[in-house]
Amino acid sequence: MIEEEKKCEAILLQLVAIRSAVHKVSTIVAQRYANGCLIEAIDQGEDRQEIMNKAIETIMKINQ
Repeated sequence: MIEEEKKCEAILLQLVAIRSAVHKVSTIVAQRYANGCLIEAIDQGEDRQEIMNKAIETIMKINQ
């Protein structure tokens, strides 16, 4: 778009759209992590509090 000399507004709107799409994908990945990895870890007897802390920390990183 820059090489095609598109208007700044159009470029910025595309960047916002890309950012939104990446955020949505990150949310889906976090949900799958929570539903899969956490349940598996709990089933294997790992400490629930530690697992939850790691999950919360990961989700917070995604939302930064």
